[in-house]
Amino acid sequence: MGNKKLIEPGVFRLLDHGFAVASVDYSLSSEAVWPEQGFQIKGAVRWLRAHATEFGFDPDAFFAFGGSAGGHLAAMLATTNGVARFEDARYGNMDVSSAIQRAVLWYAPTDLLLRARFSLLRLVFFDGHPRSPLSSCARLIGGAPARRRDIARDASPVHWARADTTVPCLLMHGTKDVVVPYEHSVAFAAKLDAIGVDHRFTVFDGYRHVDLRFNQAATMDDVIEFLRGDSQCSNARTSSSK
Repeated sequence: MGNKKLIEPGVFRLLDHGFAVASVDYSLSSEAVWPEQGFQIKGAVRWLRAHATEFGFDPDAFFAFGGSAGGHLAAMLATTNGVARFEDARYGNMDVSSAIQRAVLWYAPTDLLLRARFSLLRLVFFDGHPRSPLSSCARLIGGAPARRRDIARDASPVHWARADTTVPCLLMHGTKDVVVPYEHSVAFAAKLDAIGVDHRFTVFDGYRHVDLRFNQAATMDDVIEFLRGDSQCSNARTSSSK
């Protein structure tokens, strides 16, 4: 659900610190199945980079920032730099790179085969059982992940992460998220640690999915510091109850 007009309000703080912000639309799971969204997000980056001079921003400093489904696509960008799989000529500018330099991932689904904690709410939304044909991730890939394992893996950033294709990431997730359980970020952080990719993982005690507290000034200051490269990643995990 949703469209590019629904932006995390904290993102506007980036504008006050010299960042340009582009909010990108993509086909919802009711409109197209994976990997169409992967093709589209790569095409959007290529288009933006191709027009960098026109809009006056740095083509060598591209960052992906997303929450929930947007976080999933940001994580795909973060893990597939230089991977030809998601470059589709239909979206143009094939002579331009779709690479990004850093990514911020808020409560992002990272492993569509992850068996997470059960909750009644996830029967409607992101069901943690990979055999569910009704979950949002099943709609995204055209069937229950357990029955479409190859495409579920293809749509899972954790399975694309490699030392030579993955950029530094800032992960943020709440412990009370029952739509996308924070185990997704735990698993993704563990993979980044295993392959030696710099990252920070902040766990917010008591935060829920799309919790507005993520947008408070202190958290956005951490995001800005990370994107500028001013903070040390060093595979750090922190806990917060901000």
